[in-house]
Amino acid sequence: MGTASHSPPASKHVAGIGVDLANADEIYDAMTRRGQEYLLSVFTLAELSHCFAQTDPVRNLASVLAAKGATIKALGASDGDPPQTSIEIQIDETGSWQLYLTGQAAELARQQGADGFALTIADDGERATATVVATRSSLHGL
Repeated sequence: MGTASHSPPASKHVAGIGVDLANADEIYDAMTRRGQEYLLSVFTLAELSHCFAQTDPVRNLASVLAAKGATIKALGASDGDPPQTSIEIQIDETGSWQLYLTGQAAELARQQGADGFALTIADDGERATATVVATRSSLHGL
């Protein structure tokens, strides 16, 4: 009688961890003061489309903004660098939040060796918090 065996999954290593908060009232105030200029400087068109299709768009924008801030921290960058529009937060068909990087954010992830991300978001209607764990498949740079 033979035994079945399988290889364990490739191990992952933490490349960075980020946590951030966003306040829905502050987003609403920024939208009131700066309007479309503010929205397009922070959010992608896909994010705006998703958030404004919800019953409480500002609450959803706060969740997305918190996730962007947590991503910037997980990548080891200072706030505002890379541009927040190079980080896109989407909900997949299962209802799970997903993180996509382009441009400077993708380059920073490449430099850090980050090839995977775990994202969690929670909110109480007024504030949203997000945690991002960036992972890498190997001990890149060590």
